[in-house]
Amino acid sequence: MAFNAFSIYAIKINTKGTTNDVFLDQILNQSHNFNQSIIKMMSDGAADPTFSAVGKLNSDIRFSTSKVATALSKGGISGFVIDSDETNPGAEFYLQQHQPGGTRKTGSTHMKATLANGILVPMSLSAGSEEMARMEFMAVGVYDGTNAPISYTASQALPADTLTVDQMFFSGPVNINGTQFEGVQSFNVDFGVNLNRRGGDGLPYDTFVNIANRVPIIKFTTLDVEKAMTLVGANGVGHTNDNCEYYLRKAANGGTRVADATEEHIKLTSYKGTILVKELSGDSGEIIGAEVEVHPVYDGTNAVIAVNTASAIA
Repeated sequence: MAFNAFSIYAIKINTKGTTNDVFLDQILNQSHNFNQSIIKMMSDGAADPTFSAVGKLNSDIRFSTSKVATALSKGGISGFVIDSDETNPGAEFYLQQHQPGGTRKTGSTHMKATLANGILVPMSLSAGSEEMARMEFMAVGVYDGTNAPISYTASQALPADTLTVDQMFFSGPVNINGTQFEGVQSFNVDFGVNLNRRGGDGLPYDTFVNIANRVPIIKFTTLDVEKAMTLVGANGVGHTNDNCEYYLRKAANGGTRVADATEEHIKLTSYKGTILVKELSGDSGEIIGAEVEVHPVYDGTNAVIAVNTASAIA
């Protein structure tokens, strides 16, 4: 028996207006999740249920991409509002059909998942000194009175946009309170996004979603333990400088790394918050590393984490 096989492809986000429209490729993984709660009714002393229905259906799509500069420059730390209109379908997730005995099929043979309304938010950003950076996202669809939160259609053509693999980043140096920490081994941002997802009127779907709150945590590990313990210490410190800066270093395609002075690196900045050393650890004969956490808060003016995707490393 034959069946059609598919794999993940790129994502196209076309919402009302054009400011944040983006073709997002370099997709590393994708997961479509359908969280159904089933209500079963047993009555009249029967031993078995005699009625069942879906009580609630919460759907989301999670994915990761290594196209970090594009994702951050277009969506920032708040992500994307998914809000379709007559010419913009919302967010489209493509599944590419495989060619039996070959590679991939061409033409209108593929599948597409569409979220007409909802939200697409960043969940985390991670990078290592030897591991490329990647961002994790979650897309949540809501019922708009016509369109289901997620709808699937077969026999689709792939978008005309060209796949362009041109971005790779690694963890770079970190500046804490005006002092650069070197020997950074890993870097992670948990964007701390929590959503309001609400429905009503007896419908099985949510009809409203937004960001309830955002409580980010920035973590990095460094071999620069002397600075970690003398400048931050076991009790932690607050921001004593105007900002703390965290770099992602861009790789040069066909080479090693883009020069520090070239404005193609990524810089994240926090302006206020608490800085902690969480752990010093190492094995016998190994170099000890320090795990540092930064808990940024809003300073009343700047974004809680500011993003610059065209920065030199200073």
